[in-house]
Amino acid sequence: TYKLKSGLMEITYDSGAKVILEGPCSYEVDSTAGGYLSLGKLVAKVGAGGEGRGAGEVVSGQLSVTSVKEEGGRRKEEGDRPNAASLATSHSPLATNPSPLSPLPSPLFSVRTPTAIVTDLGTEFGVEVAENENTTSHVFEGMVVVQAVCREYRDAGMRDAGKSPEIAIAGGNAHETITLATGESARVEKDAQTGAVRIPTGKKIGVAPKFFRRFPHRGPIRVYSTGQNVRRGAPDPNWYIAAGLNDPNFKPQPAISTATYSKSFRSSQPGRAVWVSTGDWLPGLPEGTVYTFRTTFLLNGAPPAGLELRGGFAADNHVDAIRLNGRPAAVPEHGYKQPFLELHPFRVTEGFVEGMNVLEIDVSNGAPNTRPRPSPMALLVELEAVVAAEVAAPDVSPESDPNDSKQPSDGGKGDG
Repeated sequence: TYKLKSGLMEITYDSGAKVILEGPCSYEVDSTAGGYLSLGKLVAKVGAGGEGRGAGEVVSGQLSVTSVKEEGGRRKEEGDRPNAASLATSHSPLATNPSPLSPLPSPLFSVRTPTAIVTDLGTEFGVEVAENENTTSHVFEGMVVVQAVCREYRDAGMRDAGKSPEIAIAGGNAHETITLATGESARVEKDAQTGAVRIPTGKKIGVAPKFFRRFPHRGPIRVYSTGQNVRRGAPDPNWYIAAGLNDPNFKPQPAISTATYSKSFRSSQPGRAVWVSTGDWLPGLPEGTVYTFRTTFLLNGAPPAGLELRGGFAADNHVDAIRLNGRPAAVPEHGYKQPFLELHPFRVTEGFVEGMNVLEIDVSNGAPNTRPRPSPMALLVELEAVVAAEVAAPDVSPESDPNDSKQPSDGGKGDG
């Protein structure tokens, strides 16, 4: 079972079918011809003419994914709700048996959910399962059959397995199945009181949910430390001082690579990170003022799972806040007074967006309960963007005769 808290993951079946998962979601590869989606979104692309459909082949777990961990098949929660913001992923060994809440696999590629079976007739479709188990399906190209499935039916198994997809549903009623063509959508709704499921008669949703249809291709994520490769006294092209709270004379300006005149400051390393301020030689600034340093970086495509900013800072006098796109990140404990030699580590794991991202660090000038007077203010930040290395998931094969000599490959199990 793949349990993604955020970001994207791509799974490729040996048959050629591809599934893109979008976190937060939980997806179980329970056959060679599909899987069970209990929460979240996916897009499935199955080749025309039957390519990518189940034909007894081994399902490979080849995927593009980051930060895979063994979690015993359980989705982590914080409080009473899923932790949808964390960028970590979890992985438990792929099952070869169907989910107890899903029917046996169809020879056609299908996605099963708590309330529906979505069967592909070619070639690309999206499925979303909400927290209330309502299932929304949308066809990008080709055709699918959507079947409403009640819990009693799922527990009983595939009673109508020999029938066509249109009637292999709970009770065999026509209003519980619908065929969708390119550009069409439908929703299977679950009654919160009775648990009964239905497809609203004649209802085809006009606007489909937003799906990621392509796994993003990306290059390196470029972020910059303060004063990196900037000569002393020159403006830093990548860091900006955007605000100076309580400084009546402040105007937004580029951060300036500055010299330090005391051994109480951590040494600058021009190729790595340098102290920056409003000017060279640490100009005196009003105490009690909070200056906001800002840097930006670009994400071409959706934020990948496992992305985080890792850094360390030294500040004269104190870092009050760190924000990514307005979302606060944890600030480690540190003091207000000299020496400013230690690099205090921090991590940002949440709040990434596609496109331009803004990282802000608030620096307070002066210590609490000190006499107001002009004093130096400066910041040094070492920063990097990290995405965990790609791994391959284990291969999955259908249950086979123990006398069958054919064995699935290990599929690069790794250390998980």
